[in-house]
Amino acid sequence: MNQSFLMNRKNLLDENNHGKRGYPYQTPNAFISFHVKFRVMDSVPFRSLDGIARIFATITGIATVCYTSIFRRIRKMVPAIPDSPGKPVD
Repeated sequence: MNQSFLMNRKNLLDENNHGKRGYPYQTPNAFISFHVKFRVMDSVPFRSLDGIARIFATITGIATVCYTSIFRRIRKMVPAIPDSPGKPVD
């Protein structure tokens, strides 16, 4: 799993919040995608993702995400399917 979102957190947040109305995102979409991979690969419940996010935030020092935000943002995501067969999904 790609953790490049840790190095580019500020840039990713600027991109996610560009043109957004209302309260700005505190967590980049890449971090939410990271949690989606846990959910899909290991069938992790949303409440457990909240716990993983808290532990991850403690270790890395990035802002934590609450259960509600994780749930809503995962539900809004549209899955992307790669065009060329045979390539691993990132």
